[in-house]
Amino acid sequence: MTEGKPMLKRLQNKYYQVFALGVAALGLSAATYAADEQFNNALRAANAGNVGLLQQYQSSMQGDVLGYYPEYWVLNSNLALQPAANIVGFAQRYPQSAMAEKLAADYIEEKVKMADFASAQPVLAYVSNADRAESCAMAQVRAKSGDPLVFAEYKDVWLTTNSQPESCAGLGRMMLSSPLMTEQDKQQRLWSQLRAGQSGQAIATAQTIGMNLSLAQLNSIQADPLNYLWSAPKASAADQAYLIYAIGRLADSDLNTALASVKRAAEGTPELVQKALYRTVGYIGGTTVMKNNFNVEVLQAFDRSYGLALSEEEAEIYARQAIRFGAWESVIRAIDGMSVTQKQEDRWQY
Repeated sequence: MTEGKPMLKRLQNKYYQVFALGVAALGLSAATYAADEQFNNALRAANAGNVGLLQQYQSSMQGDVLGYYPEYWVLNSNLALQPAANIVGFAQRYPQSAMAEKLAADYIEEKVKMADFASAQPVLAYVSNADRAESCAMAQVRAKSGDPLVFAEYKDVWLTTNSQPESCAGLGRMMLSSPLMTEQDKQQRLWSQLRAGQSGQAIATAQTIGMNLSLAQLNSIQADPLNYLWSAPKASAADQAYLIYAIGRLADSDLNTALASVKRAAEGTPELVQKALYRTVGYIGGTTVMKNNFNVEVLQAFDRSYGLALSEEEAEIYARQAIRFGAWESVIRAIDGMSVTQKQEDRWQY
């Protein structure tokens, strides 16, 4: 009987411990439920645009794990009108948090839309993982702040003819008016736009290098590019620009005829123009594989254009065409024309 008493005591202690843990768990569960309910109420206030109520939750949720959300929603409700100090303050209170970075990046984009670059400048340091649109907005701010190197980092934006975020298109326009962009830079942009059939943009770019292109002439060429190529003049820079536009429109509609016509179109033109004509056919052929299938003549057109600077996109297409046909010397040339960053991608590590 005496041996049973210590055992009973131990069982009682065990029971009290379990009971205490249960009570603590209930308390924790209740606290968690209350915090979740408060967060959900704050979220509803944010969705309703009730800034006053959000500010109350901002005060009552201080110290909670989710306590920075009401403040984020308050700042985000009229983000474009916030002083930079408010955004910087939030980022400093919640360093390296996804919400702080998103708020800073969105603020920069909003200020760039308003051309208020000075307000955005102090916030740049709080964005470290920008997407493409955010990166272009940040580049605009850097350029307006006097950074002379920023444009060199965005040659892919300068030469891109595909759809891109408005902040990137705006960066391209800013680059176009910069004295840091050489005539050769602008010529390469012009040829890319002509290749893509971007008449309006091409006319604007041409004007920056003293070349006047006619929209009526471009429209006429688009209607019948092959007929134009048979009798096209080649003497002036404008004539040569029309040639590039014409071979591009022909390649869009009939790649095989463009491949057969490019040699004649290139005859009698300067060497760089010849390369631009071959690049035009090669690029369009390389980007329409689903429509036109792989064609070794497309790779040969790229080879004939070698020596003309490659954009990142052109270098990738050239490399893919070369790999498809096992043309390893062409692969090496394509990779050699890539930017340092592009070369470091795993797929190009041969």
